[in-house]
Amino acid sequence: MCDGGFGRNRLVFIISFPILSFLISIHTLWAAPVVFDPKYNVHLVASGLGAATGITLNHIGDIYITDYLNFRILKIDRKTYETTVVATGIPYPTDLVFDNNGNIFITTGGGMNITKIDTANNTSVFASGISFPGSLVLLWDNSLLVAAGGSNSIVKVSSTGVVTTHYSSGLNNPGGISMDKTGNIYFVEHNIGKLRMLTPDLNLSFLSNTMPYGAGFTQVSPDGSLFVTDTLQAAIFKYNNGQLELFASGFTGKNTPPIIGPSDIAFDKYGSMFVADGDSVWKISSPVLQSVRNDFDGDGKPDIAVWRDSDGTWYIKTSSGGPIVQQWGAYGDIPVAADYDGDGKPDLAVWRPSNGTWYVKPSTGGAMVTQWGDVNDKPVPIDFDGDGKTDFAVWRPSDGKWYVKLSGGGAMVTPWGDVNDVPIR
Repeated sequence: MCDGGFGRNRLVFIISFPILSFLISIHTLWAAPVVFDPKYNVHLVASGLGAATGITLNHIGDIYITDYLNFRILKIDRKTYETTVVATGIPYPTDLVFDNNGNIFITTGGGMNITKIDTANNTSVFASGISFPGSLVLLWDNSLLVAAGGSNSIVKVSSTGVVTTHYSSGLNNPGGISMDKTGNIYFVEHNIGKLRMLTPDLNLSFLSNTMPYGAGFTQVSPDGSLFVTDTLQAAIFKYNNGQLELFASGFTGKNTPPIIGPSDIAFDKYGSMFVADGDSVWKISSPVLQSVRNDFDGDGKPDIAVWRDSDGTWYIKTSSGGPIVQQWGAYGDIPVAADYDGDGKPDLAVWRPSNGTWYVKPSTGGAMVTQWGDVNDKPVPIDFDGDGKTDFAVWRPSDGKWYVKLSGGGAMVTPWGDVNDVPIR
């Protein structure tokens, strides 16, 4: 959760940047970002968002963003990707974070404040007197660290709103703050293009050079990898042994200064990346999730599982310890466990040949019932459109065709196979 320097200094520089019009003309040609590691999938989560800058996830995986130009906070539902307005009237919001109690804290590029939205959706000023707060991160004690570009410092805001200086020695317009599991803080000095790390005992170190006034957002993935976005180069870089390596490019951003390319990024607990990119939010699915089947407890290891046809009960021996016993299905059904809701864990699911209906119990809650297929079809649940969600699909021996209901909308029918063939899942 970070800012990329949407403060006074960076805005003036970008408007006068000599290659700005060239960059904007290039971006209009790029329809979607490209990840250079083929194990990743890219999927559009939402569009028409205004100017998404900061992004974070709540404890159940719903996506929240700051809409910088329209003074709004938006929520994107984790299941339906439906977008709703959470709050309005917040001037130039740049970043946001949840505390351990479910309250939202927001940095505002148009003021000197940290804004709070409590669980009852009441909005108030939580802390003031911070010079151009651009990004923030939550500490374990519910206090905040805020990158204050105007005062060239990192400030700490206590859980009661008291502001103190955390570190300021020699910094130059810090922004894009993030934190790893050990408490190390990462940020970029926008004016001079330096990626920095600050340890819990306040030892400051240099990691890499970045593009001045371009790179500015940092985030740490669940596996400890450090990523940096660059709004001017329309790209995301991955830090590796003293170097920033190109991870993804071709983001379209807003095509309006100062929001040109990707801004903030956030990760879910399974390693999928969500990117705030101007009008849009993209999901870059983790390759770990695509390679581990039957990981019902989400620890990255496959679990031993059986489905008992006689009573429709699932018996799962999880690798993390403890069994899962759950009734879902009926005699004659076919088990088709897969990740239908896109949270990285397989859902309990059966396909009923008698009526061609899929019955899914998502790991995130609720139920899905969808008719797709005929009595003699063979279910083949696969993520055909690469959006991180398994699609309902059947192969029909009588005509050798695949019938796929895409989770992103629409359907496809593909002839491939003969009457005695066996479909491969």
